[in-house]
Amino acid sequence: MLVTAAVLSAGSLTGALAAAPAPATGLRTAASGTILAVSLSLAVRILNFQDRARGAPDQPPERLSPGAVQDNS
Repeated sequence: MLVTAAVLSAGSLTGALAAAPAPATGLRTAASGTILAVSLSLAVRILNFQDRARGAPDQPPERLSPGAVQDNS
């Protein structure tokens, strides 16, 4: 859905930038650009989250035994 919104707003932005200057054209340009930026940024956030979730280990982290020294370097 986000990709569809990005594609449609990119098409609308292209049409608005090619249109004759007018107040309505300015509003169309601003709205299309805003929708494009928001939809692309949300899509990137989702893809980054999925990438991090895919790389997460399936096992819980190791627990140190009592009295073990932890290396913080």
